[in-house]
Formats: sequence, C-alpha cells, structure tokens
Amino acid sequence: MKNSIYFLMLLVGLVFTGCEPMEDIHEDVDAELEARPNAGNQEYTLTDEDYEALGLEYGNFNSVEEANELLPEYLSELYPVLGRGSIANVTIDIYHPNRATEVENSTEHEVTEEEYEELGFNYGNFDSADDMQKFLDWKYADATAGDVVELTYKYYAGTTTERTTNFVLVDEQWTPAVTLEREDYTDMGQSYPNFSNREDAQSYIATYLGLNNPYAVEGDEVAVIFDMYSSGSTNTYVEVFTYNGSSWAAPVPGALVPTTLQFGHNGDEWEPDNTILYTMTAADFSLVGETLADEYTDPAWSAGNYANFDRREGNRNYWSDEMLLEAVNIVLNNVASNAEEGQKYVVYFEIYNGSAGVESLNVIKQDGEWILNQ
Repeated sequence: MKNSIYFLMLLVGLVFTGCEPMEDIHEDVDAELEARPNAGNQEYTLTDEDYEALGLEYGNFNSVEEANELLPEYLSELYPVLGRGSIANVTIDIYHPNRATEVENSTEHEVTEEEYEELGFNYGNFDSADDMQKFLDWKYADATAGDVVELTYKYYAGTTTERTTNFVLVDEQWTPAVTLEREDYTDMGQSYPNFSNREDAQSYIATYLGLNNPYAVEGDEVAVIFDMYSSGSTNTYVEVFTYNGSSWAAPVPGALVPTTLQFGHNGDEWEPDNTILYTMTAADFSLVGETLADEYTDPAWSAGNYANFDRREGNRNYWSDEMLLEAVNIVLNNVASNAEEGQKYVVYFEIYNGSAGVESLNVIKQDGEWILNQ
C-alpha cells in the first residue's frame, strides 16, 4: 500500500514537472506569434480626427509630397501589427488652389527607332498609355509643370499606326491634352483666337468638352491648352477639367480634391509604394501551361487544365517555390512587358493542396527579371 501511494505521488510529480516546460513553450510561441508582423491590404480614408492628429488644422494636405512625408509614421500607429509586404491605399484631401498653369516651354518630337530600342520597346512602337509616360519621363527628365510636348509615335492596337498627341506635365504626370484651334474659338463666339478672362475660358471649355466627349464617364479628366489675352499680351495656359457625371468643370478655387495614395511596408517602415496587385486568370494559367509544357510536363498540364497550381509535395503535378517564380515571370512578362526597373507586384494565384486555396508571390523587377521581393 505504501508503495502504491509512493508510486502515485511520483506520477503526480512527473505530471506537474512536465507541465512547466510545456507552458513555457506555449508562452514562447504565443509571444513569437504576437511579435511577428502580418501582411495585409488596407483601404483607409482619413477623418477629421486623423488630420488633427497629424497637426493639419485645415483638414487637408497641401500637396502629395506633404502626404508622403507625414503618412508613413502615422500608418505605423494605425496598423502596428502589419509588416513587410503590407499595402495601404489611403484616400486623402489635397487643397487645390486652381491656378491655371502657364505653358512656357513647348517642343515637338518624333520617337526614333533608336529610342524605342534603348527603352526596351523591341517592336518599335508603343501599345499603352504607360509606354508614353515612361518615354516622356525618360526623354524630358528635367521638365517643369506646364511643359508641352507634341509627340509623334507609332502605336500598336491590332495594327501599327502613326499618331501625334500633345502631352503636358501637370502634377508631375504627363497628361494627354487638347489644344484649342482658331476654329474652336470661332465656334465659341470669340472674335479672336483667345479668351479675355478665365471665367469665360472655363465656361466655354466646359461646354466644348461636353459636345466633343459624348461618352464621358464620371471621373474622366482632360487637360486643355488655351490662349488668354490680358494686359496687352497673349499667354498660353493649361487646365485640367473633370467630368462629374453630368458636366465638365475645373476645380473651384480652394477645392479639396480626393486623392488615393498607396504605401507599402518594407519590413522596417511604411513608404510610398508602386506595388501592383494582380490575380492570375485562366488565360494566364493556360499561357504558363503552354510555355512550360516541355520542361514540366505534368505540372504544366495540370496548371493549364485546372487553372491552379498543385502544391501537394510528392505529387507528380507539384509546383515548387522555384517553379512558381518561373510561372510568375512568364505571366508578368506577358501582361506587364514594359514594366520599369523597380516595379513591384504581388501576384495572387489559385492553388490546390488537398483543398482549394490562394497563395501569392511578392516580386520586383531587377535587371529585366522578376525576382522575389524579400
């Protein structure tokens, strides 16, 4: 009996002794999980309280630059558990003084074969609005607000044609612009090819845009270049007009313009970010399957047939991490062939690991290739 009691006491002691290290392990794991940053995508619109916390008494930013300077630290306070790979799209109000920008420099340029080649346009043409933006940023890196370029270029949309478009630099963005001609002023009832005051210019141009853009949708923007006579001289100006769903208008003086800025977390802090989120389509999986059919016969067939990647290790259709990166390169080289160096993507794709799921890869373009953005 004494031996039985002794044995029971020994067992109890072992149980309690054994629990202590397990509790420590659980505590360590919990602490590690709490400390480990999470990746997530957030959409957020600043409130009056947010502006007040940022020390902005008027409830708006004066410029994008000011927002880029103040928001990263504030995002760390808003989302303390988010870390590397996280993205935040923040909608803010920017004060728009609505000053028409004077055009002081204007030039004409026809893109040469050498220039297409130097920027990686191997087919000797552009095929998207981003292509012209990339070219103009490169060609006119020192341009200032209001500079105009009349650009002649080759454009592919099923067939290649030659086009000429006026671009004007507004808010650090090259924007296609409409230039009013003499007959336009005549149609508007002007005796001379110019306006005599800004109020008339805005009113007539709004009507002009309504007549010439019957299929405009809310949010469309058009930059308009026009001449205005004042104090004995004629000067050229540019203003951006926006369609509100029923009419065109330039921002009223002092208007607050809603703007959405994107920030990404680099592992240490938030920063202005150019990451693009992309979800692979069935067509993308088909392209991967066709391209890698000879190299990865079964996995390629599976991806093309089921529009997902098989992640069951040991299965003949298995896609390893290295293979997934190859697949993402194929997809992005197709859908973003002219992406600039440093462009970042988060690519989402369907997977199968015994049940349906979704995984993603964070990549960045370096030296012409898409590599993991660690």
